Amino acid sequence: MDVGEWIHENIKKQRMKLNCHLTTSLMDMYSKCGYLEKALEYYACMVDILGRAGLLEEAVEFIENAYNT
Repeated sequence: MDVGEWIHENIKKQRMKLNCHLTTSLMDMYSKCGYLEKALEYYACMVDILGRAGLLEEAVEFIENAYNT
């Protein structure tokens, strides 16, 4: 978890834009480590990214798949 938080802080420091890959990686890392509040933050971010890109069907599929896993 320490390494994951270090990576996350470096992403912020470098002002990297969160894309689908970074967001899902952070969400996966936090959920597997038991930090559900942070995982939900990135889950919402992923849905927002897809919605803003006009990929509403993908956003719905992402939500549905999250509940089926």
